[in-house]
Amino acid sequence: MGRRTNIESLPVPLALLEFDASTVNVTQVNALWLKHLKSQDETNRFLTGLPFHEKIPPCDSAVSPLIALGRFAGYELVCLPLHEGQAMLIASRLSKDDDTLHRHMIENIRIASYVIEPGAPHSMIYCNPYMETLTGYSLERFCGSEFYTTCIHEEDVDRILLEVNAATQDKLPFEFTYRFQRADGRWMWVYERGRAIFDAHGETLYYVGTLMDVSEGKTVRNILKRQQQLLDAILKATRTILEAEDIDAALDDCFNWLGAALNVGRIYLYKNGARDGELYTGLTHEWTAPSVHSVLEDPAQQNIPFSAMPEFFEPLQNGKPFEHIVDDIHDDTLREHLEAQDIKSILVFPVVVHERFYGFVGFDDISESRPFTTLERDYLESFTRSLATGLTKKEDAAALTSQSQLFQTIFEAIDSGLAVFDSSMRVMHVNEAMLPYMISPFEPGAPCTRLFKDNFIACENCPVKKAFKTKATSTDYRQLRHHDTLIDVEIKAYPMLNDAHAVQSVVQVVRNISEQKAYESTLRTLSETDYLTGVYNRAYFEQALLHLDESNSANYAILSLDIDGLKLINDTLGTDVGNRILNSLGHLLKGGREDERLVGRMGGDEFAVLYKNQPSSKEIYDEIEVVASALYRHLSEGYEAIPKNLLSFSYGVAVYDESLTAFEVLRRADDMMYSQKLRKGQSAKSTIVKTLISTLKARDYETERHGERLQHYVNQLGQAFDLAEADIALLETLAEVHDIGKIGIPDAILLKPGPLSEQEWEIMKTHPEKGYRIASNSPDLMPVADLILKHHEHYDGTGYPFGLANEEIPFLCRVLAVCDAYDAMTSHRPYRKALSQQEAIAELRRCRGSQFDPEVVDRFIKAVLGET
Repeated sequence: MGRRTNIESLPVPLALLEFDASTVNVTQVNALWLKHLKSQDETNRFLTGLPFHEKIPPCDSAVSPLIALGRFAGYELVCLPLHEGQAMLIASRLSKDDDTLHRHMIENIRIASYVIEPGAPHSMIYCNPYMETLTGYSLERFCGSEFYTTCIHEEDVDRILLEVNAATQDKLPFEFTYRFQRADGRWMWVYERGRAIFDAHGETLYYVGTLMDVSEGKTVRNILKRQQQLLDAILKATRTILEAEDIDAALDDCFNWLGAALNVGRIYLYKNGARDGELYTGLTHEWTAPSVHSVLEDPAQQNIPFSAMPEFFEPLQNGKPFEHIVDDIHDDTLREHLEAQDIKSILVFPVVVHERFYGFVGFDDISESRPFTTLERDYLESFTRSLATGLTKKEDAAALTSQSQLFQTIFEAIDSGLAVFDSSMRVMHVNEAMLPYMISPFEPGAPCTRLFKDNFIACENCPVKKAFKTKATSTDYRQLRHHDTLIDVEIKAYPMLNDAHAVQSVVQVVRNISEQKAYESTLRTLSETDYLTGVYNRAYFEQALLHLDESNSANYAILSLDIDGLKLINDTLGTDVGNRILNSLGHLLKGGREDERLVGRMGGDEFAVLYKNQPSSKEIYDEIEVVASALYRHLSEGYEAIPKNLLSFSYGVAVYDESLTAFEVLRRADDMMYSQKLRKGQSAKSTIVKTLISTLKARDYETERHGERLQHYVNQLGQAFDLAEADIALLETLAEVHDIGKIGIPDAILLKPGPLSEQEWEIMKTHPEKGYRIASNSPDLMPVADLILKHHEHYDGTGYPFGLANEEIPFLCRVLAVCDAYDAMTSHRPYRKALSQQEAIAELRRCRGSQFDPEVVDRFIKAVLGET
């Protein structure tokens, strides 16, 4: 329908109607019509009852400009055809003079009317006042001249003349549109409809017609046509993108369709990426109008960093479109980049895939600087969303394919056996690791009974059956034959639920847990036993005692045993010896009779034995003697330096008493053991020390002779210094035992025939500390313990272990140092011959003030050696 006519402003009853070959309908009436005539519906019924189509035929039939329709509600109705099946009804009581009526209507109607006299040139002899409003020219410019024709666009004049002549010849009305230049210079589209008036002889008397400004209608029709084309293209492109398997090829087609429907020069897609922590974008698809140069192969359109054009990329990264007339862009870099591609206006939408800024779609207007219409923006944004959906589907499909391949790879790569069961308990899939468990080569659809070899699982115990029934994971542990070996396995069945939450299949996983069970057994052993001795640890032993009480066990006995002086043995002979003693004792106490007894290590040097058949105390004591003897033999086999009398035990035995708990029985045995240990007291340690001294002398005969000579020297030198008898006695004791710490030095170092290596020397230098610990454990040697520790200090502070100097070194140690050095130099060694007295004296004097106290050296040479 054309432009809506304002009929309220006219001073007569007016109505507008639409008609075609079969129907007529009043679409609008003004207030005067409603006041003086019938309603709109009654008017419709009146018109329907008239032979209307005979009087007002369709637009392609001959009509006259004004047609009388007859009387209606006391008014004369006159019809003025407009255009495209539209007409105006005018109601008037001036029925006596039709000419007056017609002129009144023509003069007041808001449609330009004219009468043109034929001839060459044609001249307008009449036009109504609205002509001036329509064209902007005064009526005098038109009447009596052909001025109107000169305002018609030159490209339309010949066409108009041809159509008028053809219609006149056929005695038909004419109608056409053309461009007309108004007085203000603006071009408008004019719709003209008219006909020729003939005389009785068929000659043309006049041309009469009407003119209407249809510029808006023309523009609207063009816009609607373009909008429909764009909508069709959008719908086609959207459907294609969403259904496409090859989205790249589909995108080229879509850009072609959109390009044909849009007034743009270029459509494109850029895809984003990242490299070295920086975001960039590159052109992947492009459509260009025939006259526009493509930049698809231009290297400048690849690897464009976001940082180069922040004004462009920032809104896109935030999910907003970028729309600009290029001349209005402030960023010089961005504007120059777009101008280099001849872009006048640009509209770009971000493409978001999986909430990721995937890239962007752009539309460039090359011809003019203009804003895109709201409809264009809406349609193109809709297409962009469809493209994002298509790209998302593409990524999802690729991910699904990749995921399927990944799952298949994982399915085959898992070293546990996998089998998939359907609801009929048929085996549909297995992996390679399941095959060694199966009866025969796998065939899809095989019954579950053919899955495992000779280890059939009863249905009531089947984890797969349970998973189907309970919709929950089911687990079973059993032994299955893998190849030809029976192994421990864990069988888990995992239900796979469909959308209706029903179990559609079950995945069974068979995992070899033989190593795990062995590892668990090892962990159990480690948690229950003492790693050094192999017997049970304290925690397990105490649990066993609790079990005795819980099970009301009777007739048992408990031995509590402690190794005397184990710390002293560790300090002197080394922890290796102490550990061997502990290990051997643990094995001997078990005695291969674990079914009769339970042995536990309760602390560092303490053991406990639970006898289940309650032997007598005497039997236990006799066994301890046997164990001690066997322990010595066992240790001597691999370590001859362990003296026979070095080991002794303190122990106590308590038997079952119904009035006591098992812990109280153990406590009674402990009390007896500690009581015995207390009675032995220092005597056990003294025995050990004496044994160690004897052992050292036995290892090195020269050590014993060296001690005897040294006692002689220190006695004489002590008298030379007028020392008290008690100090001389200490000196003699020190001379005998000062090297007792060497009992803890290996024979390979102590008896080495040549010079010691640096590492060996460091070991040798530990003997004063070892000697100090031994002496500290003996009441007899306690007075010389500190002297033993410091007897290798040098007068100038270069000795060991503390680096003491001068008076910091005890005087008795300074005395012993000179005597010890002289005897060592004048005694034969495996790696050198003995020095003469004069050579030894010279060496003492050379080291006077450095290694030795000068006064002691002088007094020794004079008083003991008789030299001056």
